[in-house]
Amino acid sequence: MSELTIKDAIERAIGQAGGRADLKQIYATVKKLRRLQGKTPDESIRSDLYRGRDAGRFVENADGTYSLPGGKSSALADKSGLESYIYEGVKSDLDKKFLDRFGRAVHLEITARGQFSDILKAQVPDNREIVFAFLESRKAFPDITGFLIGGLSGTRFITVEIKRTRIELDDVYQAKKYADLFGAEFGFLISDVRLPDELKRLHRVAKIFQPVYHGYYNSQENSIEKDSWFPENPFRF
Repeated sequence: MSELTIKDAIERAIGQAGGRADLKQIYATVKKLRRLQGKTPDESIRSDLYRGRDAGRFVENADGTYSLPGGKSSALADKSGLESYIYEGVKSDLDKKFLDRFGRAVHLEITARGQFSDILKAQVPDNREIVFAFLESRKAFPDITGFLIGGLSGTRFITVEIKRTRIELDDVYQAKKYADLFGAEFGFLISDVRLPDELKRLHRVAKIFQPVYHGYYNSQENSIEKDSWFPENPFRF
């Protein structure tokens, strides 16, 4: 596998940010993408960013963010890891899995931009309504949110965080945060990159995933692989 250059990583960082990224986002993503190639200092990233800007590879915007020239940003976003590219596939597969396992419909919404329907909000107890204001103040939302319909146990909430890069410990904690805020019985962390063994080992001693389930999404099959669930399969009969 050829080495990912800093400039290539910057392009991917801009794509993953939806076409516009500030320096902080670029630093974090480039370091994550190049983590197997050793440490990449901020100065090196900034230097390559400025050289790329002067060469016309990157565009510096008036608000201090960076983008790619022409329409390249939106095209690159899908290829470089933008989570929204697989939202519908993950949502559709979870719909099917819940129906097969519980025999009841599930209500799921794509909420990555903070748009929660009145149907979903009506299911949230009065003492948890502050959750929406909390998330809005931080502009951070679960990628998918929903609930299992019917049953004797009342509303059973579902939160889903989706990643298209190597899963890190911070990603696990982010998924746990959303599950905890909604009191979700089903908290999911879904990625199209397999879970690193080191996180599995860490869970065995520190239980880092509870109450979250990780699943590997096969984008070719448009489904979460049955044998990929960790620490256990929530849909096992």
